[in-house]
Amino acid sequence: MEEDKNQNSPGNEGEGDGSQSHSHIITRETYQELTPKNVESEHLKNIIVSLSSKIVTTNDLEKEIETVTITLNQNEEARTTLQSQLGNASSLAHQRAEETKAREDEMNQEINSLRTNVDKLDSD
Repeated sequence: MEEDKNQNSPGNEGEGDGSQSHSHIITRETYQELTPKNVESEHLKNIIVSLSSKIVTTNDLEKEIETVTITLNQNEEARTTLQSQLGNASSLAHQRAEETKAREDEMNQEINSLRTNVDKLDSD
């Protein structure tokens, strides 16, 4: 009577010794097929994560390059402006030095002329 119950119980209908081992083989084959697929899937996921990380790093580096380039251009503009201002200041200083030298030469000539006049007056 127990044999009848086992054979008629739900889940055991139509299962014999051959069906049960066949089901077990299908499960093992499915597992063997899925394992390489799972390994490949995990490998691809790791590649995607790695590439995503590299993209983020690349984007950060591109932003940093852009910032450094902007800063470099601003510094270059400031250097050019400063160089121009220094050139103008140098030209102005050179011009003033020439004017001062010319004025000094005129004054020295006047002093020498006055000394000559004083010497003439003393000798008379």
